[in-house]
Amino acid sequence: MRTRFRGITVREGLLLEGPAGWGEFSPFLDYDAPVAAPWLLAAREAAYEPWPEAVRDTVPVNVTVPATGPGRAHRIVTDGGCRTAKVKVAEPGQSLGDDLARVEAVRDALGPGGRVRVDANGGWDVEAAVEAVRALDRAAGGLEYVEQPCASVEDLAAVRRAVDVPVAADESIRRAEDPYRVRDLGAADVARAGELGRDRRRRRPGRRAAGAALRLRAGHRPAPHRRPRRRPPAAGARRPAGAPPGPRPGGAGAAGRGPGATRGLGAAAGRGRGARVSAPGASDATQLARAVLTRLLDAGVEHLVLCPGSRSAPLAFAAYDAERAGRLRLHTRVDERTAAFLALGLAKGSHRPVPVLCTSGTAAASFHPAVLEAAHAGVPLVALTADRPASLRGTGANQTTEQVGLYAGAAATLDVAAVADLDALVVHEDAPTHLNVQLAEPLVPDALGWSPPTPSPTLDPRERPDRAEKEEEIALGPRTVVVAGDDAGPAARRLAERAGWPLLAEPSSGSRTGENAIRTYRLLLGTELGEQVQRVVVLGHPTLSRPVTRLLARDDVEVVSVRARGRWPRRPHPVAREVGPEVRLVPTGPDDPAWLAQWRERDADVVRRLDALVDEQGLGPHAVAREVGLALAPGDQLVVGASNPVRDLDLVGPAHPVGERRKVLANRGLAGIDGTISTAIGVALTRPGAQTYALLGDVTFLHDAGALVLGPDEPRPDLAVVVVNDDGGSIFAGLEQGAADYAPAFERLFGTPHGTDLAALCAATRTPHWRVESLPELRQALASPNGGVEVVEARVGRADRRELDARVRALVE
Repeated sequence: MRTRFRGITVREGLLLEGPAGWGEFSPFLDYDAPVAAPWLLAAREAAYEPWPEAVRDTVPVNVTVPATGPGRAHRIVTDGGCRTAKVKVAEPGQSLGDDLARVEAVRDALGPGGRVRVDANGGWDVEAAVEAVRALDRAAGGLEYVEQPCASVEDLAAVRRAVDVPVAADESIRRAEDPYRVRDLGAADVARAGELGRDRRRRRPGRRAAGAALRLRAGHRPAPHRRPRRRPPAAGARRPAGAPPGPRPGGAGAAGRGPGATRGLGAAAGRGRGARVSAPGASDATQLARAVLTRLLDAGVEHLVLCPGSRSAPLAFAAYDAERAGRLRLHTRVDERTAAFLALGLAKGSHRPVPVLCTSGTAAASFHPAVLEAAHAGVPLVALTADRPASLRGTGANQTTEQVGLYAGAAATLDVAAVADLDALVVHEDAPTHLNVQLAEPLVPDALGWSPPTPSPTLDPRERPDRAEKEEEIALGPRTVVVAGDDAGPAARRLAERAGWPLLAEPSSGSRTGENAIRTYRLLLGTELGEQVQRVVVLGHPTLSRPVTRLLARDDVEVVSVRARGRWPRRPHPVAREVGPEVRLVPTGPDDPAWLAQWRERDADVVRRLDALVDEQGLGPHAVAREVGLALAPGDQLVVGASNPVRDLDLVGPAHPVGERRKVLANRGLAGIDGTISTAIGVALTRPGAQTYALLGDVTFLHDAGALVLGPDEPRPDLAVVVVNDDGGSIFAGLEQGAADYAPAFERLFGTPHGTDLAALCAATRTPHWRVESLPELRQALASPNGGVEVVEARVGRADRRELDARVRALVE
């Protein structure tokens, strides 16, 4: 056999030719006569008995993507023309990061409406399968199903109980009785049956064609339903109309994970909720804490970050027990601001809500910067604050302040004093949530401990509104550019390519791939080419550059805003028209075929001169940013800090081939330097097996140095933090404050040199530190990270930053 099948390269078989055509008899060698007999009957049936009349003219098929690189995977799907793809994963010798990159490339090729399946051929154990399926489900924007994640039927059943993605059985079904065993153990939602002969128990033919799909029911388990996503699930992956939304027997409850409350990840708790939240002898605080954790788990929570505190102890114990039960991953931090940004990173990387828990008082106030960033970036962060009973507010009681409305304008507060108050809980999928829980003493659970409650089958979550978007038209003709801001996604790239327009994509847009991406757009917007722009189609949240801001504010430019799915982003500039994400291009006027070519030609010329200038500088800020961008492999992740690093990367970062996108994230909601290391750690934790990098300046690094304080039991993901250390705030040198008129006060007010020994700081937190003195040393450090969290420091000069920025701008003059 040229293609290995289930580990087999040689197989015997027999072909039968009869009046009806050819039949094949090729049982596996381990089959005895009674098992092989139905295979022979099936072969004779195919050769001698006429086929029934056709009931359809066409049969939908999927394209199969082998365990190849993301670039080839993208081409296979594009060339295949199918709307469904089955992607091979769990290949020996490859990592989960390889699988994630491949699935992301397939999703990009299919677009939001295609269906993605993955096939592991039994390559995982239960623990690895649960982790991988959840990560792949996020990367795919919703999997239709996962095929044969583990080898045994018992393990399939265990995985099916632990994940929301439907499970398909393939290799587990080799004999005629196997489908019944799969059904009886509740091991699969879909059974792929080969030629099993006639089904003697039902007196009707078995499946003839290998690969036929048979939907199974396990007892009274309802048909699977999809949990709403920040990105839309694949078409066809939603719960069928009329299917009851009950939980899986014996597993994590599905309540609230299907279509749920408005804007919520299925978290609106109806009056009919029947979850068991009390235990004999448990205190009121313990029962309330367990109810809170149950509702959050039902809302799709997989990670929770906590800071130690006394008032929050009931919630902490509940989270600890949920982790022991395998329903939650718990992360502990000693600083509330650091913890909140860790939760932010986990939420950005996983597209799921992530609570961060603290005690009462100033601890809750420390969450505020992360809550603000989440509000402006549309991240599902849950601020879970413990509080004293309401009767103690305003009395001067210890560690008691008014926490209701603490994050006013960013997150509304649900003040919870009893379990019934949780009926109003909605955990948003594109905004932060504040859950303030009043806890009275005693604050420790009963001695018998607690098993996380299992939701009742009588749960009745409210239906989520239909998010189907109607197709809207954008006319071709005017000289148009596509601006892709933060979190714009691949849709911006696809629109630019379909229309033949230049793509001006920020590094964290998720769109910076393909041949339409203009790397030096910030410089070109200040030339006569930029002055010719007549229309801008803007996606995402562009905040990075003043040239783009000026372009969007021009009176002679029409601005068309494409809203994200499910929300209307408000723009700080005039908008002529707002359209939905489904766009149809209409040729209504003469188009300029040379428009894109002019941008490409000018960009290529400026890139050549810019690269020469960067090379001339040696180990400078732009060179560091360029090398980090080049070091990223498909599937790797990069978190970029605010200030100069993200702008330097914007100028020199490459546009990768379509299907080989590297995931670049940044906190661009408010573009602050807060919590960047913590965010990067959170992002890295959501993608085990992949390498994550962070690129940031020294002030940003020092601002969140506490993120390196990790307890011995806390996971240390593969994260290389690259610090461009110029001993101060060089961003201000290129702004108005850096002009010669303000030189006497500049260093004290804006330059702020600190002289900190980063190596000593890293040593204090047991964090490996490497200082590079040249570009070859930097390339070597980036090419061979040592695993875990490590810091790579590149010392660069700051005195000539203003002059360097001027030389860069002069490249287009």
